[in-house]
Amino acid sequence: MGVEVVISDIDIWRAAQAMVKQYGADASVQAVMRADQLLDAGDVEGQATWKRILQAIRQLQAENAPPGTVAN
Repeated sequence: MGVEVVISDIDIWRAAQAMVKQYGADASVQAVMRADQLLDAGDVEGQATWKRILQAIRQLQAENAPPGTVAN
């Protein structure tokens, strides 16, 4: 049986901020691709972590979006 690793919320936000800094508007696309890669490899926990990062990325992008626009 594997050991479950719980990633803290602060680490999720740090990862999301790093993704936005590195990929800008494409950060959510990159996070989805990484989540899909992990799922394809059978890493369900890793995929769940990247889904949390994706959610944080989307929140960051929505907060930083110009008025009248919609973040992806």
